[in-house]
Amino acid sequence: MEEIKAYIRREKAEEVIFALEEAGVPGCTAVVVKAVGAAVVPEESIIYR
Repeated sequence: MEEIKAYIRREKAEEVIFALEEAGVPGCTAVVVKAVGAAVVPEESIIYR
């Protein structure tokens, strides 16, 4: 038995699960993950010196 962990976007979940079934994977578990912490805007996080 092997374990594969993957973080995928919600809109891709159905496509990935279907591909795993086609590849012969007998089952899978999906868990919704939400971000925690301060949101950082990329433009604001760049520090110029």
